[in-house]
Amino acid sequence: MVLAESDQLQQGLVAAGVQMRRAGVAVLSASFDLGWTATVDGRPQPTEMVAPALVATTVPAGTHRIVFRYRGWRSYPLLFALGAAVLLALIYADIRRPRFEARKR
Repeated sequence: MVLAESDQLQQGLVAAGVQMRRAGVAVLSASFDLGWTATVDGRPQPTEMVAPALVATTVPAGTHRIVFRYRGWRSYPLLFALGAAVLLALIYADIRRPRFEARKR
């Protein structure tokens, strides 16, 4: 049973108080990504993908506070710059490559 819930998905934070009669799984209705982490009563708990792409973590019996946090990969600007550099290098190599037609003459 969910006792309380607080979500700030835009900031990557969801918290809930739950009461479990027996050990089970808490499922967050958000797309699974390796950037999701979970804590149960402040202790790190592994996350897993379920049904087929939701975030979940196991929770023991009893009353607990679960917090899911998302921290995305911070290096997207670096990745985009690298992709642009590779694209420019390929274009440059294609321009510099002698054309097949020119070699036939």
